[in-house]
Amino acid sequence: MKAHSGPLPAPEDLARYDDLLPGTAERIITMAEREQNHRLSMEREAMEADHRHRNEVIAAQQKNAKSVFRSDMAGQLLGGAIALGCVAGAIVSVLYNAHPTVTIAFVSLPVVGIIKAVRNFTPSKNDK
Repeated sequence: MKAHSGPLPAPEDLARYDDLLPGTAERIITMAEREQNHRLSMEREAMEADHRHRNEVIAAQQKNAKSVFRSDMAGQLLGGAIALGCVAGAIVSVLYNAHPTVTIAFVSLPVVGIIKAVRNFTPSKNDK
C-alpha cells in the first residue's frame, strides 16, 4: 500500500507521467503553481475586502459617535438655556411681586429637569 499527500504526485509517479508523455511533469507542476497563485490571490482579495469592510464599519461608528455627541451637546445647551430662562423668570417675578406660585413654577421646572437628568445617569445594578 502506498500513500501520498499534496498538490503534486509523488516524484516517481511524476517521472512515470513524463515517461508516458514527455513534458507532462512540467505541465503538472505549472498547473499546481497556477492553482497556488490563484488561491493566494483569492485569499489576498478576501483579506483586502475584510479590511475595507472593517474600515467602513469604523468610519460609520465614528460618524455615529460624533452625531450622538452633537445631539447630547445641543440638548445640554438647550436645557441650560431653559434653566437660566426659568431662573431669570423667577427673579423677575419676585421683583414684580408676582404671585408666589408663579415664582415656584419658574424655579421648579429646572429643578425637576436636573433631578430627572441625575436620575437617568445613575448606574443601575446591572451596570456595576
